[in-house]
Amino acid sequence: MKIIMPILNRSTIADGFHNADDACIYDSETRTYEYVPTASISKVAGNLSLELKRKGITAVLSNLMPAMALQLFVDSGLKVYKTIGNDVYENVYYFTSNVLQPITRPVNKGSDCSGSCSSCGTFCS
Repeated sequence: MKIIMPILNRSTIADGFHNADDACIYDSETRTYEYVPTASISKVAGNLSLELKRKGITAVLSNLMPAMALQLFVDSGLKVYKTIGNDVYENVYYFTSNVLQPITRPVNKGSDCSGSCSSCGTFCS
């Protein structure tokens, strides 16, 4: 199983993909970490979740998750989990230990929504 996290550097999780230039992919089978520019994952923003699935990624770990991003990931069958703090390695441990909680509602910081609520038809306010 592979998981992905938006990162600020190799050990710090970013608030979300919209705030990160890079991502960390952890493979639980090989116990390896891969660090990639987020722009290299998908050239078209709307295809991000499909590209993640194509790469074998089944879960997303993030501190924040805007409504439209959550909807895209969930609609594509990806599981989304809220991180505890921002340490990459601790959150991998929490994930593999089944400690992290699924994100079922958008988690935003103030004005982090990329559009109005009517533009994505979600319940955030």
